[in-house]
Amino acid sequence: YLFEHLFLASIHFEGADEAFFRLVRSHTPPGSPVSEIATRRPFGDPKTTRPYYRFVLRDERPLDKTHMPYALGPERLSRFRGWFWDPSYEVTELPGYDSEDASNPFKVFAAIPQQVRYRFLLEEAQFFMMGFIKGPVCRGQAALNVIRDRFWVTFLRPDTPWIQEEGQALSQVSDDLALPAEHGSDASLTDWLGYSSRHSDYMKQRWAFFRRATKDGQQVTPELIWDGDGNNQNAALTVFRHFDSATVVKGLVGGRPRSTWVLGYPILERIHYLLVAGFDVFGSAGHQLATRLYMDFLRLEAESLFLSFLPPGRRVELGDYWYRGVTGSEKRAVAMALQGADVPPGIQYRTRTPERELLQLIQQRLEPVRAHDFELSRAAVEDRALLQSLDDQWGSHVAELPETSFLMVTGADGKRWHYSILRDSAHANVATLFDDDDIRKREEDELTVAPGFLGAYPNALFAIGRNDLPGFVAAVAKLRSPDDYRALRQRYGVLRSSPRFWAHADQLQADRDRLGGEARGLLDFNRLGGL
Repeated sequence: YLFEHLFLASIHFEGADEAFFRLVRSHTPPGSPVSEIATRRPFGDPKTTRPYYRFVLRDERPLDKTHMPYALGPERLSRFRGWFWDPSYEVTELPGYDSEDASNPFKVFAAIPQQVRYRFLLEEAQFFMMGFIKGPVCRGQAALNVIRDRFWVTFLRPDTPWIQEEGQALSQVSDDLALPAEHGSDASLTDWLGYSSRHSDYMKQRWAFFRRATKDGQQVTPELIWDGDGNNQNAALTVFRHFDSATVVKGLVGGRPRSTWVLGYPILERIHYLLVAGFDVFGSAGHQLATRLYMDFLRLEAESLFLSFLPPGRRVELGDYWYRGVTGSEKRAVAMALQGADVPPGIQYRTRTPERELLQLIQQRLEPVRAHDFELSRAAVEDRALLQSLDDQWGSHVAELPETSFLMVTGADGKRWHYSILRDSAHANVATLFDDDDIRKREEDELTVAPGFLGAYPNALFAIGRNDLPGFVAAVAKLRSPDDYRALRQRYGVLRSSPRFWAHADQLQADRDRLGGEARGLLDFNRLGGL
């Protein structure tokens, strides 16, 4: 179970943070050279009676776009023992490697209590979200348009009284939770139609269970949201989509998002086995299409859990807004998926926009563990007012900027400050596989400005003195055409053709390394726009 979740990790050990390792399966035991077992997936048949789990040193410099650090040490080992070894549960048989079963963690690992597995995932929730954000699956626009450009992610409490009962219910419907990897790398559209039917059956049962659980005294209130046990910043995450790549960070970054996810164990585990453990980048077009379409189910589940905290009437209105332009049978399917349980929340709302109140309640609940690294309160005092005015900009002029820009501001004393300027591209919906331009809502685009570096692929680099910041912000507000943007880049940008490009890039990387801790990795400049 641990290997299938950590096989993409850049593992580092306490006291040796400069060295990173891969966890692999080997034909040979410790003390002998590693003979790595190469399979398409981490649960592929090793074709040996006794695979050994070995650590292999990563001797290459980490790349930010694939670097997913995971720390091991005495405290982590103690937690692993407390979760997986100490509880009293019985394993009657070891799992096999038949793809139909091995791809379904709800069947293979049913003996491990669900609360244990959920605790394991929650402790490093950012890492497991990184799996599909930085893993092989997230390559290209068609893969990324399954998510919105910026949204917050929260989680259901693992100690909720009905979590254990839910685990028992899941074991009875595990066949309905099958994933495309059960067909290896050759799933077809016909297979996907079968998943759609089974997913509908599962959701009917799950919402019936949710309805019973909430009617038995556990009302839907903000207290259902995991608060990180008072010390874990993984309880609040923000995901950014940059058209054909993405980023996930700790904290609730930016202003009020268009949508928010609430994840429970079944969704979080399926995200990993669908998009990380079960995805084959070399699989057939049918396999990749089935994987992409299945992710629509999981996004809708996460959104419907968030909607369950709102009054039933507002759920319908918000769902209609999130999926504008979706019609016919697809519209009915989306509406059914978002409907969830018809249980009113135990929250007294006072306004006609309860989602705003709910987000405020969630922020208050998570404030003790909420990371603030990417909030403007961490910006240089001299820059905050101007950067806030840039962050407040929205509308079609914002669409002239690229998805990800890095801005270096240098003070009179020579000190450098770095900021990320992200374009939150608005869409009528995220239910369309192609034709992204047809559902764009440029007039609704927004900016998120954050201190530090957000994104592995900057599309534009800007370098200015602090005295130039007012002019830069004003120029962004006046953008009306591609020519205006080209003029902005000529005046304030560091172009690829500039004689100072590599010196600037090296300085940028050095500053990022200094600020990034164990998460540092090389940036990729291949997606810089212009000359």
